[in-house]
Amino acid sequence: MNVNRLYSWLKYGFDEIKFIRSANDIKIFGQKLPFLFPRLGDNNYFNNAGVPPSLQLEPTNHCNLKCISCPNGRISREKGFLDYDLFKKIIAEASGIGVKRVHLYLHGEPLLHPLIVQMIRDIKSKGLGVNVVTNGMLLDKAKIEGILSSGVNSADYFTFSVLGATKLVHEKVMKGVDHEKVLKNINDFLNMRKKLRTNGPVIETIFYAMQGNDHEIEQFRDNWDGIVDHVRVVRKISRSFANFKLGGGSIPVRSKSCKHIWERMAIHWNGNIALCCEDVDGRHIFGNAADKSIKEIWNCNGLMALKKMHKENRIGDIPMCSQCDQ
Repeated sequence: MNVNRLYSWLKYGFDEIKFIRSANDIKIFGQKLPFLFPRLGDNNYFNNAGVPPSLQLEPTNHCNLKCISCPNGRISREKGFLDYDLFKKIIAEASGIGVKRVHLYLHGEPLLHPLIVQMIRDIKSKGLGVNVVTNGMLLDKAKIEGILSSGVNSADYFTFSVLGATKLVHEKVMKGVDHEKVLKNINDFLNMRKKLRTNGPVIETIFYAMQGNDHEIEQFRDNWDGIVDHVRVVRKISRSFANFKLGGGSIPVRSKSCKHIWERMAIHWNGNIALCCEDVDGRHIFGNAADKSIKEIWNCNGLMALKKMHKENRIGDIPMCSQCDQ
């Protein structure tokens, strides 16, 4: 691990410790560590848990923006919204088998779902952590108040994708975004959290560096440092994701196992369970959460066979995984 990366992780850890204010916060901090440790190194990572440690659940694959780094506009599978009854079934099962966290986003803008606040409330009522990644455009004061009264705490994360430090670049990279509106919404969220003295959720901004915005990395850090809880910069955006169906040059065959297939179950809005978050079109479906339990699908022969190939370092034999740099 290089010095800059080590410093970033140490700062991240210290910023996390700020949320420890009670014995329960210590417990929550301990529950976060298994998700953090695999990201500290570049080695292979395997997890033989009999249940998925977390779910990546798609409220919708509709989006209100057209980011130049996102393949959403090239999705060929049907677009729609997660049925609330199916959502409740999935969350009840997850809570019952020991899932710890729900990533409430995938290939769309989660705040477009009309019941998104209720979904967050339901997740928290089951004692699970929740992660939401949003472009921030739809986070009005009503949603902010609803989210902050839903039971969120230091286990939870709200991540704002802000792919530019300036209005010019932000609106160029994330087509359709309103720079000033996003900044206002984030600040409203921060101010309301402070006013209500809510110990969470953790609020962070993230910047994916690419051609067109990489010259603004340091300005982005300066803009948000000391304002939000974490300022994250991803210096190499996944080419296999950004260039989905576009080509854009070959990607070296993957030589290390992917963390996602071991720690997350990717569930599309219609209940289909895909290989991972990289399976944008749902080409590799292992079952549907409406028909089978998530534990049953997590341990199905198809997924277990793929994980075995990862363990045996036969990743090159899996077409989708071999050309993935996620």
